[in-house]
Amino acid sequence: MQLILIRHAKSVNYENNKRQSPLTGLGDFGKNQASRLADRIKNLSESTGHKYRCVITSDWKRADETAEIISKRLKIPLVESPYIHEYLSNKILENQPLDSDIVKEFKKAVKNKGINFDWKFRGEGECLRDVINRAIKFRKELLNKYKNNNVLVVSHGLFITAFITTLLLGDNYKDEEFDRVSKMIFLENTSITHLEYDEEKQSWKIHCLNDSSHLESFK
Repeated sequence: MQLILIRHAKSVNYENNKRQSPLTGLGDFGKNQASRLADRIKNLSESTGHKYRCVITSDWKRADETAEIISKRLKIPLVESPYIHEYLSNKILENQPLDSDIVKEFKKAVKNKGINFDWKFRGEGECLRDVINRAIKFRKELLNKYKNNNVLVVSHGLFITAFITTLLLGDNYKDEEFDRVSKMIFLENTSITHLEYDEEKQSWKIHCLNDSSHLESFK
């Protein structure tokens, strides 16, 4: 299995300096990013001979819109997954300006919580443990449904980071080690991370991480 993990393009809220929500879509800048990405994926497919069965996407709007552009360019099906959306934060934070008091409170709380994977802001939303558990479930689903197939996955920064970190550390990770390793991973919007799963050896290989060369000279 050739697996391409893609972080979605930049959203309209990014352009307006606001926090995002599941319904936040792409702005014009993000749509241009996604178009460049789709061209890159198409060229990669043609040059390597790797044919992709489908594009699996988060059901959050900014990822779904990114995936739709890729799906149309490659003429392959689009499949939504309930597992690969971004960290679902407390709804009180949705669409709030980044300089608002509630966002400042959130950032301070994140800074002060330490390594606590079960923490939730004001006790609501998801915790990091929830994201990690979704990443593990998605990996198992991939190996069950898409064995010997190549797939594209459009998701979000934290989810992709969690997915990669569980590959490196395994499911029985220690929180401190997970925190250390995951903080070493940085993903640009529309970046490509190429993984390969060897069905015979039942092992993963990372070919590249955070490749965003298709955005060079793009402003």
